[in-house]
Amino acid sequence: MNFKLMVGLTVFLSAGFLGAESVQGEGYSFFLSAPAGWVLDKSLSSEAEADAVLYPQGTTYQNAPSVLYVSVSVKGDGFKDLKDLLAQDEDSARQPNPHFHLQSGPVLETHLRKSVPLYLFLGFKDGTAQAVAYVDEADVVVVFTLSSSNEQILREDLPALQGAVDSYEFIGKTGEDLEGGL
Repeated sequence: MNFKLMVGLTVFLSAGFLGAESVQGEGYSFFLSAPAGWVLDKSLSSEAEADAVLYPQGTTYQNAPSVLYVSVSVKGDGFKDLKDLLAQDEDSARQPNPHFHLQSGPVLETHLRKSVPLYLFLGFKDGTAQAVAYVDEADVVVVFTLSSSNEQILREDLPALQGAVDSYEFIGKTGEDLEGGL
């Protein structure tokens, strides 16, 4: 498949996602939309150490009761697969939080019906709570982390996490990588 055809296909696939934004990094790209009532802000990526940041309209990244971070972890860069990444995330959360517990949540789906496991990270010392959805792709894991000031707010904002995951569409390698490989 040539590069122009791939770009055309990408534009066609994204046509159904009014408001979808392209998120690109070294070796990956995907489309993502903000759920209703939320803002998608890629300008905060470096500050938040994420590829995209979402927060409720009428708030800011700094004062929102919940913030959704979307980041990409490359397989082979400190972990081998999704199971290994989840174990590392759980261990990192458990070490400084003696009351920490991991709870399996419902399996979410992308709009293309890809299953996405959800885990609730609860019992942090500071009272915060997180819901983390892991989208397992061939070479990367796309991680959606909803971080909330407390568990009640986390549960209230879970529909926003589902909406973001539902809007997600993995495109694959970036255009530069595609050109170099064709």
